[in-house]
Amino acid sequence: MRLTRTGTSDQLWVIERPFKTYGDVLKYLRHEFDPVSWEKRSLGGLVENYSYSYRRLQEPLRDTTLVAGEIYLTLFTFFLVHLGHRFTLLLLKRNPDVFEEAAERYVLLAERHAEAWARTGIRVFVSHDDIAMKNGPMVSPELFEEHVAPFYPRIWRPLRERGVKIIFVSDGRYMSLLDALVAAGVTGFKINWDAMLSKGDVEWLVERYGGRYVLSLGPRYRVMAYGSLRDAEKEAKWFLETVKDVKGFFLSNVAGRPENVKAFWRIWMRECWLE
Repeated sequence: MRLTRTGTSDQLWVIERPFKTYGDVLKYLRHEFDPVSWEKRSLGGLVENYSYSYRRLQEPLRDTTLVAGEIYLTLFTFFLVHLGHRFTLLLLKRNPDVFEEAAERYVLLAERHAEAWARTGIRVFVSHDDIAMKNGPMVSPELFEEHVAPFYPRIWRPLRERGVKIIFVSDGRYMSLLDALVAAGVTGFKINWDAMLSKGDVEWLVERYGGRYVLSLGPRYRVMAYGSLRDAEKEAKWFLETVKDVKGFFLSNVAGRPENVKAFWRIWMRECWLE
């Protein structure tokens, strides 16, 4: 399978998949895998590219908001894209030593991109890694903590040394991995709509992490997608009451039926103005 990449792309996209079977994957990772060679730009070239992107977005906004740097293929997502979901998960289950050897090579490349971003003057960095699906993490918390999470501090080191805040984002329901991510250096999380949060989930996140870490999440998707207008209005009032005193909270992922989304925002904006 071959995936295209433009010459100016800032994503570390896969070039090709030169394997068919799991045995081929092991042989490839042990003897041929060389992700550093795929990045033709020097550190200076990356700094120039990222600095231009950052200035072009941040300068017009001035103090209105902070524009963040970003790596989409931080670590785990890179292997999902390059090897495929099935081979990546088999690798972590059957041959975690081979995964770690491959991750050691990839980290050299991811760290270069993090270093480039760190030199642009950003204050916030979004690190994307899809580590879960709607029913939970793709690997057990034990496997994640032992074989995946230890690589994050090395990737984020250039950013943390300059005081840049790390916001982690993943699709799916990854709450059981939050503590491991905090230990690795994360200062905040974005929880996407497909985590299918319950009322208890939202309250647990606010109680456990609110005020100490950045939290970015939105109303319950089931209510917004399948509830009535009245349900959406009640959701807005409940959600605002739950998070209104939480420092570092950002509302995101207000998704669902258009009429429910409008109703939610109408109540939200009115109540926020009154506050």
